[in-house]
Amino acid sequence: MNALGNKMMIDETKRSIHDALCVARNLICNNSIVYGGGLAEIFCSIAVEAAVDRYPGVEQVCRMLSGHLQMLWILSPWHSFSTIASGFLQCNARN
Repeated sequence: MNALGNKMMIDETKRSIHDALCVARNLICNNSIVYGGGLAEIFCSIAVEAAVDRYPGVEQVCRMLSGHLQMLWILSPWHSFSTIASGFLQCNARN
């Protein structure tokens, strides 16, 4: 019984290592990843805010949408909105 348990642990460890290597390979080869934690909503909110002035007549709707997108991340609060948004804007300014 003990030998069987050890073999199963070894097999599971091998599978876990294989899975981790596959994830690492995919991260290197394909950088089109949508991160969680409300990050997609925050990026959309920033993009909507940036585009508000280009569409006269719908400013209120755009600002309301942007505000609602900012609220969605609260369902999964990893960081404050301002911290993530300022980091994103700093990164964009450098690029």
